[in-house]
Amino acid sequence: MLGFGNKNAHLGEIKKHLGIPVPDGFAVSTFAFQKFLEHNALFADVQKVLSEIRTRDIDFFSDALEDL
Repeated sequence: MLGFGNKNAHLGEIKKHLGIPVPDGFAVSTFAFQKFLEHNALFADVQKVLSEIRTRDIDFFSDALEDL
């Protein structure tokens, strides 16, 4: 599953081969996500937030989401 990541691929394999229930959902390819960021001129904003991440600061994440 090129462009969708391992988690989505693994969930699909679990459902298909093991018959374990997997919640319905959807996936967005990395290509589509990049196009969304470009179209909405968000790439620079997201890069800025990611470059400032402070993993031990819980409030940072809620503030960053509000900024985006």
